Amino acid sequence: MMKIPFFIRNIWSKITTGYWLEDLWNMDDYLARQIARGLKAYIKTKRNGHPEFAENQDKWNEILNELQDWFNWYSLEDSDWEHYERTEKILNLFAKSFPSLWD
Repeated sequence: MMKIPFFIRNIWSKITTGYWLEDLWNMDDYLARQIARGLKAYIKTKRNGHPEFAENQDKWNEILNELQDWFNWYSLEDSDWEHYERTEKILNLFAKSFPSLWD
């Protein structure tokens, strides 16, 4: 039986699943990149309202920008949890914000 070359399997994976096989090797970077892109697009949309924990729309925008900046930084850096306190703060903030990412 002939073995299919990796680059062909990789292309097939991208076409059929939406991600490269390499994304599975470094899933934290892949997810951070996807979240950063999604937040960037979400920030640009006209949104109605904000969650209760954000006192107003300006505060909600600050939170969204902080989250987007951190996920973008994480996807670009070899962070390796070296900034654990900030990582913990942002991930807790993301967990708190997650149910409010709708309009």
